[in-house]
Amino acid sequence: MRSTGPVSSMKSRTRIGGSCKTAGKEKGEIAMTAALVQATVPDPQEYTVSAEIWTALTTEINTVVKRIEAGDVLTNEDVKNVRSLKKQVDSYLTTFNKAMRSAQDSYKQVIQQQLDDLGYNRIETYIQQQHAKQVQEQNQRMNSKVTKIREIIEEAVAQTVHLKETALAPELLPAFTSRFPEINSGAKNKEVSNWMPYQAVITSVVRLLDAFFVQYPRTVHLPLVSMTLRNLLQYAKDGNIEHISNMGEALEADKPLILQWELRQEITDEGVALTKIHDILEQEGTSSREKLNQIGMIIQIAARIG
Repeated sequence: MRSTGPVSSMKSRTRIGGSCKTAGKEKGEIAMTAALVQATVPDPQEYTVSAEIWTALTTEINTVVKRIEAGDVLTNEDVKNVRSLKKQVDSYLTTFNKAMRSAQDSYKQVIQQQLDDLGYNRIETYIQQQHAKQVQEQNQRMNSKVTKIREIIEEAVAQTVHLKETALAPELLPAFTSRFPEINSGAKNKEVSNWMPYQAVITSVVRLLDAFFVQYPRTVHLPLVSMTLRNLLQYAKDGNIEHISNMGEALEADKPLILQWELRQEITDEGVALTKIHDILEQEGTSSREKLNQIGMIIQIAARIG
C-alpha cells in the first residue's frame, strides 16, 4: 500500500466509443467522425489507505480483541486509539466516494453535450411533441363525448317535473359517465358514432327518477347524503334495479330530513315556532320520544331565525 493521504486529483482511466465514419449517401444523412468520449475517474492509488495507518490499525485491533477475549473491562481510553485510526480509514473512503460522484457528474455532462452535438435532443423534442399531440387529440375526443352526453342529459332533465329541482340532477353527468366508461376514454377505438342507445338509456332512467319524485314530492328537497338520493344515484350509475327495489326503507330513514326541511319553510318567526310546539304537545297517538324529537328540531330552527 502507498503511504499517501486522501487527495482529490483524478486521472483519465477509461474511454468508451470508437472512431467511425459515415458517408452521407442519402439526403439529410450526417457525415462525421465520432470523437472518443473519455471518462475521467479517480485514480485508486491516490485514495488507498496508507501502509502506516493500516499496519497501526491492524496492531491496535489485535491488541483490543485479545483484551476482550481475556475478559478485560475496557474504558473509552482503551479504545481511543483504535477508533481514531478507524476514523482515518473512513476519511479515505469518504474522500474517494466524493471524487467518484464528482467524476460521475462530470461524465454525465460530457455525454449529454456529445448527444446534443449529435442532435439527439432533436429526437427527444420530437418524441415529446408527438406525445403532447396525441394527448391533445385524446382529450379532444373525450371532451367531445362528454359534451354530447351532457347535452343529452340536460335535454332529458329539462323535460322533468321535479327531478330538475333536486340535488340529484347535477350528479347525473358523473353518474352516466361512470356507467359508460368509454365516454371518459380518448382512445380512437372508443369513439361513439351512434348515440341513440345512450340517449335511450338516459331518457329511461331520467323518466323513472322523475316519476319517483312525482310520487313522493316531499323528497324533492332531500340532500345528497340522504339514503333516498344515494339509492337513486347508485341506480343511475350502474342500472342495478336492486338499489331502488326497497325505497320504503330509505323513505323511512329520511323522514327526519324531510320533516326538518318542511319545518324550516313553515317556521318564519318565534311565534310560529311556539305554535308548532303547542300543536305537537296536543297531538294524540304520538310517542313522547317522537314529540321531543320534533320539538328539538323546532327549537334548533327557531334559534337560527334573525
